[in-house]
Amino acid sequence: MFNRASYILYLLFLIVTLSLIAGIGGTLKQSEAQNTSEKILTNNDIISLVKAGLSDKAIISVIQKSQSKFDLTPEILIELKKVGVSNKVIEAMVGGRSSGVSESKVSLVPTTYGYYAIDEGRLVKLETTSVVTKLGLEIGGRSGLGYAMDGLSGEPPLSLRDQSPTFIVYQQNVNINSLHLSDLVFVSTKQAYQFNIKGTAPQFFSNVYGGRGYYDVIDINLWRPKNEVSLRIEPVESKQGMYRLIPELPLKPGRYTLYFEGAIHPDGTVFAATRGEQRSVFYFRID
Repeated sequence: MFNRASYILYLLFLIVTLSLIAGIGGTLKQSEAQNTSEKILTNNDIISLVKAGLSDKAIISVIQKSQSKFDLTPEILIELKKVGVSNKVIEAMVGGRSSGVSESKVSLVPTTYGYYAIDEGRLVKLETTSVVTKLGLEIGGRSGLGYAMDGLSGEPPLSLRDQSPTFIVYQQNVNINSLHLSDLVFVSTKQAYQFNIKGTAPQFFSNVYGGRGYYDVIDINLWRPKNEVSLRIEPVESKQGMYRLIPELPLKPGRYTLYFEGAIHPDGTVFAATRGEQRSVFYFRID
């Protein structure tokens, strides 16, 4: 028979033992949950998602928010294509996880205001390039007023080797959401009627536009924004006015412009303009 003191000690021992068991069980469950949340995506996971009928957008979102270990050898990429994985999803797989910034890119931050790109471990300052406005039609013989297209001419002042660059904006009082990134397409010529946003009839065209014929060929020779690239915007911790802009997918080799809304118009856009308007953007090439 237990005496009172022994009985109390027994109860204390039992309580401590049960607490330890509960603690171990909780730790195991937490560890299991952590392992589940840190599941590493593989090629088979992507194939399963495709076969389940998920959209490209949904699959790409999963890739961007997960750790991954994909086999991306040329032979495997061909097999992925054969089983129905789209080009967009494969591009996201090649780009890997983009929901975070690599340690090397996190450590690179500017100390002075400006616009920058991180290119293969280098912090490169972006310089502006003037936008060229081409008047296709001048109204009523008034020189310098009419309908125009715009774009960029000449070679980009900057070449980047990293197809997944991070852009950094360090500027006060900037509407960061009005920044856009687009690839560029070269436009050599247009015909006069393509500037005719007022819908002037062909028989009156020459009188309204100073002798210009309806089908006259007008030289453009400009690089114009074509496809906008989605950007993820992340504020830099403890740096007021500093943001990282990260392309959602790797950039293909070619020419690009980073610009504030309204500074340059997408290809196909015609607008009323005055000769000599001053606007500028950032102009660069991905090699």
